[in-house]
Formats: sequence, structure tokens, C-alpha cells
Amino acid sequence: QFKVIRWLVNYPLQKRIPCFPVTYGEVLLCLPWVIFLLIGILKTFSNPSIDGSGNVAGYPLLMCFLTANRANSVFSFVLGVPFERMLIYHKLSGYVAFVLGAFHTYVAYAVEDAGSLDRLLYDGDSVDHD
Repeated sequence: QFKVIRWLVNYPLQKRIPCFPVTYGEVLLCLPWVIFLLIGILKTFSNPSIDGSGNVAGYPLLMCFLTANRANSVFSFVLGVPFERMLIYHKLSGYVAFVLGAFHTYVAYAVEDAGSLDRLLYDGDSVDHD
């Protein structure tokens, strides 16, 4: 009985969510990736921006390094997620970084180049002949 109470006090986010195989800490850990994906979708399709999509594509790589630490991981200590389950989120951050990198590539080639090509075609010759 004492060990159970001590565990709940030390790791309050380690409690499992009813009807789901994850803990509250793991849901809290996944929240940044969902936010990164939503911002990436907005910066790619809604309001295309090379700078914005490129910045968002780099953030999951930081999370990838932070979740790869075996000893004294901040996430493991605060959220109560052991290293074995932390590897799943390490891979997830790599997948999210890849998807956001693909979004950034789409913006770089499809959106920005199309705008510059239209500018060259309709604004006339862009070379100065002085």
C-alpha cells in the first residue's frame, strides 16, 4: 500500500488513462508533436511560407535529441516515462520531422518557385539593360 502511494506521489503523470494503453505523461509528451504538425500544415497549405515551414521542420529534431537520452532524462524524470517507452517517442519525433521536412520541400518548390516564375513571365524582363 505504501509503495503504491509513494509511486503516485513521485510520478503523478504515470497513471494510465482509462480505456487507453497510455499514461497522462505520454499524452502530455505527444502534445508538442501535434502542435508542430498543426503549425506545419498551416505554414504549408494555409499560409505558405518557406521560412515558417523551415523553422517548424527543425523543432521535432530538438525533441528527437531530448528523448534519446538514457541517463537522467528530464522527460523521464518529470513525466515518469521509462527509457524503453521513450524510444517510441524518439522515433515519432523523427517521423514528424520527416513529414514537416517534406512539407517544407513542397513549399520551397511548388509555392515559392511558382510565384517567381509568374513574376518573370508577367512583369517582363527582369534584367537591367543600362
